[in-house]
Amino acid sequence: FRGTKSSNGEVQLVGALKPNPLGLHDILGNVDEIVLEPFRLNKLARLHGQAGGFTIKGGNFQTSEEDIRSSYRNELAPFDENGPRRSPTVGFRLALVAPVVSTPKRLDEIRKAWAELPKIETLRPGDSAQGDPLGEIQKLIAASPDPDVRARLTALQRAYAERLDDEINMRSRASKSLLRLAAFLADKIRADRTLIANFEKSRETQKAAGMNVATLDTRLREANAAMQGNVRYYADTIVQIAQDFADSTITQQLGTLRIEFDKTKVGHLDRYAQLAARQAAAYRKSGAAQPDAWLKEIVALP
Repeated sequence: FRGTKSSNGEVQLVGALKPNPLGLHDILGNVDEIVLEPFRLNKLARLHGQAGGFTIKGGNFQTSEEDIRSSYRNELAPFDENGPRRSPTVGFRLALVAPVVSTPKRLDEIRKAWAELPKIETLRPGDSAQGDPLGEIQKLIAASPDPDVRARLTALQRAYAERLDDEINMRSRASKSLLRLAAFLADKIRADRTLIANFEKSRETQKAAGMNVATLDTRLREANAAMQGNVRYYADTIVQIAQDFADSTITQQLGTLRIEFDKTKVGHLDRYAQLAARQAAAYRKSGAAQPDAWLKEIVALP
């Protein structure tokens, strides 16, 4: 990666560092590795990758240390205005590999998981199960003797699956956004509480010294009003999370948020997101919003 601790901005000879357990060198960094992909998978209507592009992975000697990771991927066009694309940061690897799918049982599991996309589940707490409309359409397809009807039903089934998948993805993003908002609000409330404590301490000191504390009184009122406004906003957010999203959705998005927080150097926000999820679950059971208790829990976090 880029930096004096590693390549210092220059490509290195293969084998300068120890290999991985499989004996492969430079899995991460040095030069991007071309990944041979003769075809690409698509998730319902959403295609993965650009038409005609080729994929590279692993990062190179110009990639920052923070961006080096095993999941790093990029795509390049094979041609540019000068003809075949050439890049000093890209290379390729020749290696013998074992099959990824090790057993027929594992292959059957993958096929079953793929066939279940998109998964039908309860979208909101309290909703009854929605059944399996895609499965019902499949039964109609199998029962119809008319090839034209079967073709139209197949097109309908795919269109519905695409729409349902979009809805599930949008709800997942919405739940993550609300959890992120709750975490930022909790962090702001903690900062407000610290500011108020400092004002109160300064007021006591100045009052004991016989000084005029009118200005500090005004600042205290303003700071308290700002914090109470943030607490109300936070409570509304917790209630919305509890009412709109199931525990399974929240749990899934917490994992994604943790990675995003760490990536953007705000990992301390993860504890607030976890607390918001617990408070939403408690509200879902009791049906009672408790802003004062939630404030105490925020302040009590280490």
